[in-house]
Amino acid sequence: MGPATFTPGEAVLIPARIVCPVGPRFGDCGCAIIETGWGRYALDYRGDAITHGLARGVILAPSNSGAGKWDVQVENGLAGVVITVPSDMLASALEPLRSAA
Repeated sequence: MGPATFTPGEAVLIPARIVCPVGPRFGDCGCAIIETGWGRYALDYRGDAITHGLARGVILAPSNSGAGKWDVQVENGLAGVVITVPSDMLASALEPLRSAA
């Protein structure tokens, strides 16, 4: 079985570890870490952009850095950030809807 495939524009969920929860000490912002097999992204976020250990994102395109990797716009409640994520870390945000159909 090959790596999961996604469609540009598809909503996805990305595992993220919260290291500083949202609170007034940080201007209503928090900080989370997204770890890939080759690196670590520190991500500032606002509000409920990361809930239950999952960040929301949108697939932009397959990454040019290798097969099975995707460039993803992470929705963080601020300016947003683009990261490269392996397909095995991503889950379609539409999966619960697909399962219910």
